[in-house]
Amino acid sequence: MPHRKLRSAREEKGFASAAEAARHFGWPIPTYCAHENGTRGIRRDAAIKYAKAYGIQAAALLGLSTGSQPRHDVALTPIVARCEWGVWRDMRIDSAAALGVVPDPYAGQGRFGVAVADDSVSRRIAPGSIAICDPFDLSGLTVSSLVVIQRTQADYLVETTIRRVSEIKGSMVTLTPDSKSGIYADILTVDADQPNAESIIGIVVGVYTPLT
Repeated sequence: MPHRKLRSAREEKGFASAAEAARHFGWPIPTYCAHENGTRGIRRDAAIKYAKAYGIQAAALLGLSTGSQPRHDVALTPIVARCEWGVWRDMRIDSAAALGVVPDPYAGQGRFGVAVADDSVSRRIAPGSIAICDPFDLSGLTVSSLVVIQRTQADYLVETTIRRVSEIKGSMVTLTPDSKSGIYADILTVDADQPNAESIIGIVVGVYTPLT
């Protein structure tokens, strides 16, 4: 289990407790302790940070194979929406269940996929690919991050897009297109602490491109 591997890595480095290690590396103590005792899942970015500090591989920390043998037990992440600029879907009849799943060795803890159906984010993600996303957390947001935003009309019409973070001021986040095409131009400013008709629902952490 990842939390047991994390504890072992900390003990091998000579730290007597999780709190001691967190203070040494400057990590939030409650978050690190929750990761180590298994009450909170370890995201990929956190695994990379811990692995670097402890001198191990992130894949080993998460229990993934680091050798050349393929894994046959990779978990699946559900695809929950399509990224389509200007397309409003009726969520009463457009079920996400039909969108499928993608293989993801880090699946779990609310991770989800978004199918990119247009070129609105073509600088970073090609049409036909799947954006792998973690649930939105303002503390994990940085300028240039890609985020999934949903805009709602009449309580059931939803547009899903992926945009680049261009500015963060407190909870106010400015989002811009990240496309090679000039047809996507509108800029949004969203209050991340007050989800309403425009809400950030996830942060893109990876891309899955199906073989064609």
